[in-house]
Amino acid sequence: MTADSPVVARGIVNQFGDHVVHDGIDLTVRPGEILSIVGGSGSGKTVLLNSLIGLHTPTRGDIRLLGEPLRQASRKTEMALRNRIGVVFQQGALFSAFTVLENVAFPLSELHTLPLALQRELAQLKIHMVGLSTSDANKLPAEISGGMRTRVALARALALDPELLFLDEPTSGLDPVSAELFVELISSLRTALDLTVVMVTHDLYTLTALSDRIAVLADRNVVALGTPEEVMAHPHPFIQSYFRTLRDFPSVEGA
Repeated sequence: MTADSPVVARGIVNQFGDHVVHDGIDLTVRPGEILSIVGGSGSGKTVLLNSLIGLHTPTRGDIRLLGEPLRQASRKTEMALRNRIGVVFQQGALFSAFTVLENVAFPLSELHTLPLALQRELAQLKIHMVGLSTSDANKLPAEISGGMRTRVALARALALDPELLFLDEPTSGLDPVSAELFVELISSLRTALDLTVVMVTHDLYTLTALSDRIAVLADRNVVALGTPEEVMAHPHPFIQSYFRTLRDFPSVEGA
């Protein structure tokens, strides 16, 4: 761990009634990396992600986000942190009654400091950044494809030029071509914008194509953390089962 680690979690316990989801998780995200979180159904991937971004307060443990302790953070500090991170939620979570442009401009409007014309101009820039056209800006989410909705959600997450990007199952429900294009987009944006990315995914292609490191959740903790190659060599039964496809089809691993 270094002083500038953008995310540091120590001793995280998440418990709901008698059900313990996480029992003492330690996790550090390195600056500039793409760290992926994987795990089986019920392992609490999204619960952990929501804990890291401050949407859920763990039962016990401490999280530092961009150097700030979340548990002791004031309302002012929380708002400042939210302006420094971007989040793409599952299925995009777009506002169905808003146009593409209005969805992307929403974080800018919440600042209450920018004139409307500038909000629209900046939103258009983000729309182009994720590979969408001006003609898409006035469409509603129901009028565009799943791959395009994911790109709109990404543009919205990037609206405030965040340092840290969180992705929750970003390629879930996408066809293989759309998923591959999204992976290429994230890879290029990470370099261009100097982003640190934390991603929850179950998609093997997305996982192996993007991840610098992988954290595997099982047995209520992180049972493996390392490069894709290091994690795939781990003897834990869940890991061996999860990555069996890659061992059976080596070409996928090299994709």
